[in-house]
Amino acid sequence: MKNRQSFQALDIFRGLAAVWVVFFHIYIAAPVGIADAFIHFPLCSFFLRGQLGVCLFFVISGYCITASAFHLLLHQETSLHFSHSRVRRIYPPYLASLIFAAMVHELAIMIERALHYQINHAGVFPNTPKAWMANIFLLQVPLQTSFVLGVYWSLCYEIFFYLIVGLLLAMALRVAKYHGLSTGVMVFILANFLLTVSTVLRLCFSPWALFPFDKWHYFALGGVLYFLLELPSLETSILSRTRRLWMMALASAPCAAVLVFVVMRQNIVETSFHTFESSRAWSILALSFAGFLYLLRRYGGRIDTQKILWPLVWLGSGSYSLYLSHRIFLPYVDMAGRMLKLVGNLYWFNVLLQVIACIFFGRVFYLFFEKPFISNKRREILRSEAVE
Repeated sequence: MKNRQSFQALDIFRGLAAVWVVFFHIYIAAPVGIADAFIHFPLCSFFLRGQLGVCLFFVISGYCITASAFHLLLHQETSLHFSHSRVRRIYPPYLASLIFAAMVHELAIMIERALHYQINHAGVFPNTPKAWMANIFLLQVPLQTSFVLGVYWSLCYEIFFYLIVGLLLAMALRVAKYHGLSTGVMVFILANFLLTVSTVLRLCFSPWALFPFDKWHYFALGGVLYFLLELPSLETSILSRTRRLWMMALASAPCAAVLVFVVMRQNIVETSFHTFESSRAWSILALSFAGFLYLLRRYGGRIDTQKILWPLVWLGSGSYSLYLSHRIFLPYVDMAGRMLKLVGNLYWFNVLLQVIACIFFGRVFYLFFEKPFISNKRREILRSEAVE
């Protein structure tokens, strides 16, 4: 595949999505009466939809993981390499946040008792071996157990998305071994097409789908984006021009399936245990965001080189740590703000204090618990292919 400039602009949107989620949790965790006083502000309406930031994460993750898997397929490396890199990337920071949440929770309870001050604690800790097992291995959704922190629900989906991509990669690598790289590439793209279209059409006729396929299409749209951007630059020795066109047509078909889903579910509003927005709203945002990223990549130039956007690039580079850690600290920073009398019309300053504190703690968390698990080789891939 011909060399292309890195898609570091994705870090900008990671940063924006992470801050959007932080604002959402600030709002829903605010004491009764305080948040209600600001409900009429348009900005609060935007905050209330902050869970849609997770949808942006899914699309970006779909792009990055597809890029990583396709890179390994073209170089015919083993799927074990893919699995190792995913586990190394996700689990150490996650387990660190789990331990840290437990420590902060116990310390906060001691402080709460000493000060006789009620705190809206973020963590809900398991009381059964099954629940602990589920929380350690990110199996809370399939095992139907509670989360220590509510933000962990999306990681359950992510880890199963990685498993699915890993299985598709293993199948494509096996085909490539016996039938050539060209056939393996086509099998990988075709398998993604069949899986995504079938799951979306299933959702068109039923409000329910088995985990994790109820949200697979958000992730898959990121993969579609990658194929549409990168297949045209694939060498003809791997895929002829005619085959590339066919593969691009197959790769883009899930977009049409999602459009059908959006139209068919326009009169249905549903929520689930982990989201307040309908799947239709998520689908519209995912499709629009993928389209925007396509235009940005093709015609927008290198916006990540704009100095005014560097803070967002910096923020996005540690967005996973910010996502993991912010919910741990929010209740206690809010408590400190209220003790400083930042209530009523001054609560906006409390919100600003919480955002700054979350970004600070998120960066510290990144430096100690995430960055050490990104290998030097991995950083090179990050720079060259913008993978996660």
